[in-house]
Amino acid sequence: MTDKLTREELEIRVRALEKEIEEKNQLLTKYKQSEEARRTIPYKGKDVRGTEFRDITEQKRLEDELRLTQYSINHIADSIFWIDKSANFLFVNDAACNNLGYSREELLTMNIFDVDPVFPKEKLEEHWQEISKSNTVVVIETIHQTKDGRQISVEVTTNFLEYGGNQYNVAVARDITPRKQSEIKQKELEATNLRLQKAESLGQMAGGIAHLFNNYLYAVSGNLELAIEELPDDSLIHEYLSDAMEATRSCADVSGSMLSYLGHNYLQTESVDIAEFCRNNLPNFQSLVHNDIVLEADLIDTELFVRVNFNQMQQVMNHLITNACESIVDNKGKITLITKIIPVSDIPKFHLLPIDFEPSVDTYACLEVIDTGCGIPKKDIHKLSDPFFTTKFAGRGLGLAVVSGIVKSWGGMVGVKSKVGYGSSFMVFLPLSENNSVWQAKKGILHITPKV
Repeated sequence: MTDKLTREELEIRVRALEKEIEEKNQLLTKYKQSEEARRTIPYKGKDVRGTEFRDITEQKRLEDELRLTQYSINHIADSIFWIDKSANFLFVNDAACNNLGYSREELLTMNIFDVDPVFPKEKLEEHWQEISKSNTVVVIETIHQTKDGRQISVEVTTNFLEYGGNQYNVAVARDITPRKQSEIKQKELEATNLRLQKAESLGQMAGGIAHLFNNYLYAVSGNLELAIEELPDDSLIHEYLSDAMEATRSCADVSGSMLSYLGHNYLQTESVDIAEFCRNNLPNFQSLVHNDIVLEADLIDTELFVRVNFNQMQQVMNHLITNACESIVDNKGKITLITKIIPVSDIPKFHLLPIDFEPSVDTYACLEVIDTGCGIPKKDIHKLSDPFFTTKFAGRGLGLAVVSGIVKSWGGMVGVKSKVGYGSSFMVFLPLSENNSVWQAKKGILHITPKV
């Protein structure tokens, strides 16, 4: 029954009982002062020893209620602190001890600043004046640090009391860590929904632009071809039109990149061993890297067959290595290329593209490009797959968007983790194709069973 009392009701009840007990104690003090005189009674010229009987029913009732109140205070889930003007703890309940991990004896030698690492000492006097003048309940959110160093979010209700000529702050702290965690998850969910809506809007816009652009481009390139055919090869105008024709081909590449970003550029796929693909293309990758940048490869010895389009696979790798190269300051650093097999349960929980990706298989081939570059600010991580987003210079920004779109069309995803000043890691996860041997997970280690 007492556990159902609200904190306000409990505090009102404590105050009333304390006042009543104080009045009874005053009466008891007066009685004790004259008690000795009442023990001997003069009777017929003699001192006669007398016995006095007093009704202490009311006193017993008050004591029982006080014990009940103390029991309720100690069994309430919230931490309760009686604090003096110097911020010292004068009383703490059982919940305060349990929640913070200290014994009562330890807490009674401590103060607010020992358990609240964010409360500024210079604000104590101002805080005390605020709660004493307003004579109202003040509610604040802060952090309490436990004995083992954990930090918990708390909502503290402060109550100013005057008793026996002294001033007290009765603070009731409620652990709101689960609520805070729920709020964080809710914000993350809302942010994810906004990014999904944004991606959908960008996709619709990019698709519309790409198709409209292609329609106009066909008309321009077609008329250019007709005009070129009508001119002699040695005509100066022929040279101008040839340059214009080359520009239309570049525009067609941009349009194709936009369709790749959408994952709509469906091309024929084939089974490719990406470990062998990377091994054979290392000289080409090296040509993309500046002389002072070291390119290292850690490629798995076993087969890693995935279904991809070979030319698009080259495009993906070129974009990732170029991006890594451009992130390295002063062209001095290292790029590492890794291939491996990873169970879906072991895929790190970092930023994944697309954000609504749902795994379709239990095991993935992983192609990772790690650089020692400048890193990506946290605020920019979610923009990496946006078309034309770049932190470099104008006219760029389709590379990672194209990579994300191409990998998505293969049923895969791209993972990104980065730390400013330390570099970045881009991981391409692709479903293993049926050409691979059968992989089995045993005791946390992946073993290969050759096909017979």
